[in-house]
Amino acid sequence: MLLDTYINKGIFTLIHLLMQFSNCYSSQIKNINFMTYICCNTYLKIIMMNKILLILLFTFSIGNIVCAQEKKEIPKITDEVSNEGWTNDANEAFQLMEKENYPILLNFTGSDWCGWCKKIKAEIFDTKEFKDWVKENNVILLELDFPKGIKQSDLLRSQNQYLAQEFQVRGYPTIFMIKGQKMIQTGYVKGGPANWIQSVEADLKN
Repeated sequence: MLLDTYINKGIFTLIHLLMQFSNCYSSQIKNINFMTYICCNTYLKIIMMNKILLILLFTFSIGNIVCAQEKKEIPKITDEVSNEGWTNDANEAFQLMEKENYPILLNFTGSDWCGWCKKIKAEIFDTKEFKDWVKENNVILLELDFPKGIKQSDLLRSQNQYLAQEFQVRGYPTIFMIKGQKMIQTGYVKGGPANWIQSVEADLKN
């Protein structure tokens, strides 16, 4: 609740300042309204991504603390993963990310029905170049699948739906990369694994 208060206060302060700037200099800068929109939109996007990251780390950390206090183990996801080298257990993935400070790739996919998901899997994720990049950079691969013909456990389905809601996923594939305090959103990139990797690394540096 406190986090939301500070976020909302910051957003409205920025909008107010930008609108004041727009009123003072509208005669000199014709595109100030568009610039205001771009600045606000970019700021909101950064705030939302940081908020998501904080929520995820807080949620999984609290879950581990509660289970430890009650001497219970968080149930493990036992469903099979469609991509070799990936995990579908978010708790396990985020624990490893927090412990080792490894980057993590989240792939929201529809593995058995989504054409673009199958395309990115075949052209990028299944390639040797991508797998070598993952190994060299200790990237944790988290698959969050929303299939139509594959049966999932209630635990896996609930986990994936929760994360899709927190990340505001609207379509598939939707891919997030988290490295340190930086989080970017990506998807299919033409040109194979080299172009995809270059695009992701460039976004992480910006």
